[in-house]
Amino acid sequence: MTEEEKNRLKRKNAPLTYEEWLGFFFVPQQKSNTLFPSDDFNDTEIERFKKFGFDKKLKQAYRAQFLGTIFYILVILISIILIKL
Repeated sequence: MTEEEKNRLKRKNAPLTYEEWLGFFFVPQQKSNTLFPSDDFNDTEIERFKKFGFDKKLKQAYRAQFLGTIFYILVILISIILIKL
């Protein structure tokens, strides 16, 4: 196995960094829109993960987006409940 193949395999199995994970968690939108254009970075990163075959990062990014969506739904529901009290 050459050094290039080792590096390619290492990059393919590398997990998301803490900063990347937080970015996907706090900005969980998957498609760009005009109201919230700040998620263009996430879309670009997901396309890059697909293009270069970063399978582990791609799975973790989708999981972080899902958990971020759940987080915001819970925050909204808790806020509504507290307002009604």
